[in-house]
Amino acid sequence: MATWEMISGWITIQPYDVVNKYGDLRDWRNSVGTGPFMLTDYVIGSYSTFVRNPNYWQTDPCGPGEGNQLPYLDGVNYLTILDASSRIAALRTAKIDFLTAVDDEDAEPLIKASPELQYIRHLTTGQSQMWFKVDEKPFDDIKVRQALHMAVDYQAIVDYYYGGSAIIVAFPSAPIAGYEALYTPLEELPESTRELYEYNPEKAEQLLDEAGYPGPNRLTFSCLCWSEASIDILSIYINDLAKIGVTLNLDVKQKAVFDSMRLARNFKGALAYDNQDVITSASPLKHQEYVCGTAKNSSGICDPYLDSLEAKIWSFESAGKEDVRQAAAKAFNDYALSQAYVIDSPCYYVYKLWWPWVKNYYGVAGVGYFGNDDNTKFIWIDQDLKKEITGK
Repeated sequence: MATWEMISGWITIQPYDVVNKYGDLRDWRNSVGTGPFMLTDYVIGSYSTFVRNPNYWQTDPCGPGEGNQLPYLDGVNYLTILDASSRIAALRTAKIDFLTAVDDEDAEPLIKASPELQYIRHLTTGQSQMWFKVDEKPFDDIKVRQALHMAVDYQAIVDYYYGGSAIIVAFPSAPIAGYEALYTPLEELPESTRELYEYNPEKAEQLLDEAGYPGPNRLTFSCLCWSEASIDILSIYINDLAKIGVTLNLDVKQKAVFDSMRLARNFKGALAYDNQDVITSASPLKHQEYVCGTAKNSSGICDPYLDSLEAKIWSFESAGKEDVRQAAAKAFNDYALSQAYVIDSPCYYVYKLWWPWVKNYYGVAGVGYFGNDDNTKFIWIDQDLKKEITGK
């Protein structure tokens, strides 16, 4: 796949003298970079501490602060708080300035109790994507893949698992600003694709009959997985598939073993990604799971039509031509959905919340492929407002 747009993200300049002295940069104490902050302390699973880089190169490019030297903050502390209730308590008591990935159940009481809190609500990717190994039986037959799709009650997952705060289709593209042109809502998809997401166990059984898998015990397959989030969703699939005579067994491995088996494609049946990420503007143009020969294509998909569209999206000739790229991406997305290569769980909404003393911050999730929290260099803390609200 052409990578002209991703070069600055995937290929980085490393300080030769530091690597030559220490062998690599794996020890955080040896980290060297050109970013707005410098890492001064790190405890795995606990916190990271940064101080302002006095030699940072960038100035504020626009707005009232145009021309000001960045970053504005003297330092940043990133806390890793593993317990969900502790994270919520830390925000509520203003021990932290902002918090990401807060679900409806926790966010709504917070907002009600502290109306000063600022927030945005945004989509994440689904909790689990179950990819079929399509170059082996039984999943080389599209009728089998279609049948399993129709046997899953997606609307019930939205209503009962996510409390209605989710959408059924948001992969490989999601309804996000700037990419509306390549997203097709469920109700606007072709009927043959739309019915894949409409619960229809009778049609599922008919398709399995046609594919040569008669009842009552039609089919048994396993799904390689590793995370609790995936197991939760897959457990729902187990129940739904059992109703049409299909047995889904979970092959649960440790993460390192899972990764090794995934990369080697050393599994049978299907594989489930834990995919709980914020959907960013880069996501709609990333299709590595579908492109023949890529490391993330564990399914064995090799479709010349998809490969030709992906080549068009990333070709040098398409550089700067967003209308051309988005048209190709829309065609890619719509066709990929029709082939039922993956059962993707509904994509749910989460909140990002921050206190109003965090200035020049608007809930940005990420900028670019590796730009998570890159906006931190633009924000500052209004200490007077913080004291006024908290009294300390």
